[in-house]
Amino acid sequence: MQAELIIAGCHELAEGPVWYADALHWVDIRAGNLHRWNPVSGIREHRHLGAPLGNAVPTTDGRWLAAHKNTLALHDWATGQSEDLCTPESPSAPNRFNDGKCDPCGRWCVGSMSATTVKAPTAALYSYQSTGLCHTLLTGLTISNGLGWSPDGRRFFHTDSWTRRIDVYAYDLATGTISDSRTLARISEKDGLPDGLTVDAEGHLWVALWGGGAVLRLDGHDGRELARVTLPVTQVTSCTFGGPALDELYITTVTAGLSGPQLAAQRTAGGIFRAHPGVAGLPVTPAQIDSLIPTPTDHKQ
Repeated sequence: MQAELIIAGCHELAEGPVWYADALHWVDIRAGNLHRWNPVSGIREHRHLGAPLGNAVPTTDGRWLAAHKNTLALHDWATGQSEDLCTPESPSAPNRFNDGKCDPCGRWCVGSMSATTVKAPTAALYSYQSTGLCHTLLTGLTISNGLGWSPDGRRFFHTDSWTRRIDVYAYDLATGTISDSRTLARISEKDGLPDGLTVDAEGHLWVALWGGGAVLRLDGHDGRELARVTLPVTQVTSCTFGGPALDELYITTVTAGLSGPQLAAQRTAGGIFRAHPGVAGLPVTPAQIDSLIPTPTDHKQ
């Protein structure tokens, strides 16, 4: 299965695609921009939210939650106004925020990553809870990435990219807590690093391969490879299902990590691609904004 280029561009670090309100959204991390593209009208626009911008997710009132640098914030697309919510990690920590998504109940799960050249296990995964407090779900991570839930919401998938490992946990929808971890899959060195992922309506994972030029479909129960989408570029970062029937797979790619000769050979690097995998995805759950009330305490575990 192959993917087609639909948006040409030289995004240095496009990530976090989200299909919401009949449009595709994604972030360009190093530029600090949140992009929006309507495939019907063809209109493409963006807002600058601040760099580095790890991820952004929609809320129930139309605003966006954004994780930039070491701060979680709330942004208004229409007015450009922003409001800091909390800072779970110390500004002196050698990390920045990375991938994030909302669980089926609208809790925002967001992870950090080691920002140093040598990826140390200094990162963590947090859950911005309905109480307005940011709880720690995982610690000792290198690059928190690739979040997703099974269709029934009872299993949670998470990637620690530098370890090439995708783990699955039991997920408690009532509390937003995880337990009973096991390794679902390990990505081979020849396939690169597992990056962002999405889950389809059948409960299987679609995993972007940084350095591997592909998106893998992995069985959500035993981790075996079920299908592969190939791209003409190597640095593949994430994917999401979109379109009116949620049966189109949108894939982000980047120019980061490519040398001059590699960029010359991969002229579509940094573009947005689309594939038709023959299966539908799950709709995005927006964050429950009525619960996102900042508290006097920045962080509570």
